[in-house]
Amino acid sequence: MVSTAIVVLNCEVGSAKEIVKEIQKVSGVDEVKEVIGFYDIIMKISAASVDELKETITKQIKKSDKIFSSMTLVMTNTEEDTNQGS
Repeated sequence: MVSTAIVVLNCEVGSAKEIVKEIQKVSGVDEVKEVIGFYDIIMKISAASVDELKETITKQIKKSDKIFSSMTLVMTNTEEDTNQGS
């Protein structure tokens, strides 16, 4: 089963575009966008397991010192899971 998460990042002013370009290169990142608000970047990532998600987030995505904070929301039910019961 594939694990999916939404990750939001708060980063140094003016650094979001640079960070988005780097994140786009990371395997497992399905989508990444710059946003306006408390968080500067939002992304959807997927991996074979929650442990693999954790590894990708901590070792590949949050490696920049320009990232101040993050929040990760691991999805427990995907649309595919929900539709299989129909």
